[in-house]
Amino acid sequence: MELRGINAVITGAASGIGLGLARVLATEGTRLMIADIERDKAERAADSLRMNGADAIAFEVDVAERDSIEALADAAFDHFGTVNLLVNNAGVGTQGPLEKVSLSNWDWVFAVNVGAIHHAAHAFVPRMKEQKAPARIVNTASEHGLGLPPRGLITAYTASKHAVVGLSDAMRRDYQGTNISVAVICPAVVQTEIWNPFRNRQPRFGGPRPLDPKYAPDEMKGLAPDIAGYRIVEGLKADEFYIFTHGRDIQAVHAARRDELDAAFARFAERFGPDA
Repeated sequence: MELRGINAVITGAASGIGLGLARVLATEGTRLMIADIERDKAERAADSLRMNGADAIAFEVDVAERDSIEALADAAFDHFGTVNLLVNNAGVGTQGPLEKVSLSNWDWVFAVNVGAIHHAAHAFVPRMKEQKAPARIVNTASEHGLGLPPRGLITAYTASKHAVVGLSDAMRRDYQGTNISVAVICPAVVQTEIWNPFRNRQPRFGGPRPLDPKYAPDEMKGLAPDIAGYRIVEGLKADEFYIFTHGRDIQAVHAARRDELDAAFARFAERFGPDA
């Protein structure tokens, strides 16, 4: 994908992977809309990018709300004229095994991580098709969408990211033959604020609350966001569908799932024959 001179909208772009990606895209000459639920941080991120010569503006968006994403699309097309790259990056997670995850938290995780992609498709895709110019939709999933990493009990998050991978694959099929292509980012651990998501939880899901100190991670845990952004940009340039931030860690997660499935198919063939 050609990145110089195109127009990009990134949600969850005020920090973490979204901001790291925006910084790298800025060096490629991409015009940017920094969209985030935290208006002040989005404004500071856009200011910083402009100070370094980028073409960037900020926009406040709550991706769990369809009207808010419609407003984002209106603003983006009004400002840019066309949108060539949409990165559905905003995401949240919650701790605990399934029986300890409240229904409100379950709904919150799926509204932000999965429902937002549905809202964005309704808001952006028809206009992307009308513009005729090449467009790409990129959804941020996780290594959790490719298997089950041995890191913590975050069942709702894992389920939502499996959904994002499946949804992205289906979207790729849906838009085949159009001017729209699709990719899915599957990061491992990156230095983000995903560990403190409740600071922005919407009132209808229970409202914000501070992070329990026992869940606070080492602030330097994981890959630096700008390195993750660079690796994602390289995947975009190569027109990859699966885009990774890590190799060995994610491959190990995938291999564990692959090996278990292969063994299950082998046992099935033993019971019912190779052509069953």
